[in-house]
Amino acid sequence: MGEPSTQSFATRFTQRAETPPRAKLTAGSSYRLSDLKTQRKTLIEELGPTIPEVPIPYFLTNILPGLREGLDVDEIATKFKASGHITDDGRWSCFPCDPAQVKKREEQCFQPLEQLAEAISTASGGGKHATPTLHAKPFHTTCLHAQGHEESRWVYWANIAMSAEFKKKARPADKEDNVAKIIWSMHQCMREDPRRRFTFGLTIENKEIRLWFCTRAQLLVSEGINFLQDHATVIHLFLALMYAKDHEVGWDPTICYARDRNGEVLLHDGVPRLDITIHEDGEEPETLR
Repeated sequence: MGEPSTQSFATRFTQRAETPPRAKLTAGSSYRLSDLKTQRKTLIEELGPTIPEVPIPYFLTNILPGLREGLDVDEIATKFKASGHITDDGRWSCFPCDPAQVKKREEQCFQPLEQLAEAISTASGGGKHATPTLHAKPFHTTCLHAQGHEESRWVYWANIAMSAEFKKKARPADKEDNVAKIIWSMHQCMREDPRRRFTFGLTIENKEIRLWFCTRAQLLVSEGINFLQDHATVIHLFLALMYAKDHEVGWDPTICYARDRNGEVLLHDGVPRLDITIHEDGEEPETLR
């Protein structure tokens, strides 16, 4: 009599040499033709339920552009305390109360960030050498705008070094709305500009600020901090971006817009043409158009 045996229900899997490709929800025409609300929802669905979070010190040290030689965060903070930009109770003078207590509209409530950025630039002693400039426009994405980039309609997203979204309150719905909007804005920067390797983002809910980093392969967010009282982090953030070179805030130096003799961007079917420089060891750089 034979030994008892258990029927095998093992499933045979076909071995694959590579991970099978997965079509992106944002790659098709249905995404491009959908309305803004649907696009934001689609992006969140594609990312999944979680986003990697990193500590603020890690973000400042390993992700943001390095501080230029001679820029001293502590020295500027000391100047601000002496000049009154930082008050005796340890907050920015341009934000005398928490945003949640302000009755103004959001774009007006956070308008002092422009003044703060200008003050940091002045205190650093090299304002004319700063590159991105902060702009907060009503009903538009607030951004750090890279000076010298074209401002015509079709390159609007190509000018943005850092997108930003603000909410006066810090309710769950406010945070979720900020997340959806900042992810869409960063995705739009990358989608509209083939020169971009990565881009930055910033969200504020009441007094909590988070920094974002988006490449064509990954998305990271920093832990939250109190931007009204963590003066060193805010100063570091603005200094790092103000004095960054284009390639340090995401633009690929080997790709640029093709231009005619008058400096005008060449178009093909309404889309900018590109000059791509290829470098090979031992050979002269070659530019392809």
